Amino acid sequence: MKLIDLNKNIERGAILRCKGKYPYEDYVDFMVIEQQKQYSLLVASGYKAGLTFVHLPQESIPKDNEGYAIDIEWLKLNWNKWGYIDCPIDEVHIIYKDPPNHFYDS
Repeated sequence: MKLIDLNKNIERGAILRCKGKYPYEDYVDFMVIEQQKQYSLLVASGYKAGLTFVHLPQESIPKDNEGYAIDIEWLKLNWNKWGYIDCPIDEVHIIYKDPPNHFYDS
């Protein structure tokens, strides 16, 4: 699903998939993370995986503070300031976390 079509807040653990440019690969995933009531986007793919991309301001949290999430309308309005600006917002896709359904045997 495209981020611009989303009408609910983005919960922690969700992945934002973007078209990437150097220093990232052709595509880059950012995971929404929450630590001590602060939300951030963490690089979740490629060489830069595990690095914090940006710590989001408090105003990114929904007014009702519900759902451990980022306010979707805030993110849409502020993508060019706080998001990955090398990927236009209309090309950002959201992927929700799915529980593991199998384990790899040795």
